Amino acid sequence: MKLLALTLTTLLFSFNVMAETPEKPYTKEAFQASQEKGEKIMLQVHAKWCPVCKNEDKVFEKLKKEDFFKHVTYYQADWDKELELRKELNVSNPGTLIIFTGKKEMTRNSGIQNEEEFKRFATTFFDK
Repeated sequence: MKLLALTLTTLLFSFNVMAETPEKPYTKEAFQASQEKGEKIMLQVHAKWCPVCKNEDKVFEKLKKEDFFKHVTYYQADWDKELELRKELNVSNPGTLIIFTGKKEMTRNSGIQNEEEFKRFATTFFDK
């Protein structure tokens, strides 16, 4: 009985965490599958040590509560691990955000510092 209660508690906690975190860890396979489906995608090239990324994280935490990302698939790629991706997409700075519709890159930006800047950058592509 204790094992069942522990399992249920773990599952409920897992679902709660998933609901609060729209970003998916980047994998080449998942990203390509989203592109093939023609999804709206935001790719954040993120580094834990990056001050710009930390500012983006604060903005995104607030926007997640507003359901801002509900029409977009949001991947977070690790700057330090995804060297091939950085080369392929010509990403020269951590904190780079790239928005795709399917395989087509729509826009990109590096260094967004606040919510207003991010909304100006992304709203056109996130609508609907």
